Amino acid sequence: MGFKLKVVHLLACPLASGAGRAVETLHRGLLDTGIDSTLTGRLEKGLPSELRAERLPLHDRLTTNLVHRAQRRLNRLRYGADNDMGFLQIGSDFSRVRAFRAADIIHIQWANSLSMGSRFWNQISVEKRPIVWTLRDMWPITGGCHFNGDCRNFEKGCGGCPKLDSVTERITTWDLNYKKSKLPDNLTFTAISDNFAREIRRAHALSGREVRVIPNSVDVEKFSRIDPRRSRTALGLPTQPLIISAGAVNIASPRKGAHIIERLLKRYSTRKEVFWSLFGGNCEQLNLSGAPNLKLFGMISDDMELNSLYSGSDIFLMPSLQESFGKTTIEAMASGTPVIAFRDTPAEEMIVHGESGWLVTHGDLEQFTAAVDSAMALDRNTLSDMGRAARARAIQKYSLRTVVEQHIELYSEKLEESKMLQA
Repeated sequence: MGFKLKVVHLLACPLASGAGRAVETLHRGLLDTGIDSTLTGRLEKGLPSELRAERLPLHDRLTTNLVHRAQRRLNRLRYGADNDMGFLQIGSDFSRVRAFRAADIIHIQWANSLSMGSRFWNQISVEKRPIVWTLRDMWPITGGCHFNGDCRNFEKGCGGCPKLDSVTERITTWDLNYKKSKLPDNLTFTAISDNFAREIRRAHALSGREVRVIPNSVDVEKFSRIDPRRSRTALGLPTQPLIISAGAVNIASPRKGAHIIERLLKRYSTRKEVFWSLFGGNCEQLNLSGAPNLKLFGMISDDMELNSLYSGSDIFLMPSLQESFGKTTIEAMASGTPVIAFRDTPAEEMIVHGESGWLVTHGDLEQFTAAVDSAMALDRNTLSDMGRAARARAIQKYSLRTVVEQHIELYSEKLEESKMLQA
């Protein structure tokens, strides 16, 4: 390239979130290869200076927060209930961030209505520099939802949104058409799994646009095989029973398979040979039925603690029904733990059935339960062998080095295209 490539990553969530952790891993990998990489957006305060993170200005955060609260109240008045729909707001002015102004490549990593409102869409619509947009959920290509569930309206332009319980509403159509009209030609979309790419390519907003696939990575140094007994002792878990774990940012979410976790906890609540460890937000919202063989860890943001939890488990469950990637799956595998998950999700790309875990028919509760029964019937040596195969798979396809190289290749290609157009 002949110069030091400058990339700015736009992130509308804290680094402690699922998307934030994935972006931070990539960012650190880019820095290690000599790329001038900077994070900016709605980041938490107190981040170390060596991380190279620049928060949006205080007045920007205050203004967007006020608008966001006002819109939430208006939504309740309009539709009778609160919901997670992200209708377009004023949004942030990223031009006030030094790293944004200095970048050669703008990489949008996770977007929402709070930060990526009308000011943001107007900015990118006239931007001449190459833009890469990693789709980690569906908000940029829908009229307001982050995941579509069973709704297919995003394929034809939204409207009549089932989340709003309205067949006549058109705010989702307006929002989606506005977004689509602002997408510049110099923007390249990427998806973080083949499964998610197949879904979003059907979107009305992406008609005629290319969607590439560059997966999330896993730092195989941070997530590695640790002696299970040592891990269990450190976490206060029993050493003898078979330990099954599961976790998510919102483990009580129906999309994350909360009903399956509840069903399994009830089924095995009196079995002394098995112990459960759950982590994530809203654990208290699960119907745990007073299960005695259970420990709740709440949200875990420390990678060392997560690595210990995965390594101390004999089996990890990923009952999520819809994901763009599913980072806990690959983290558990890198930690040497086999995983049970659904087919027709990104987990199908990670797990080799019967070798590094188990894949069952999408949404089939009985099959998922049967897979847990089958895994529990295996001896620890067999489970350990499957865990080694899981780690080998994680290293082969999702190592940080591999994913960083794919990003640098894309950045270089887009910069060359931009130079040719401007010549």
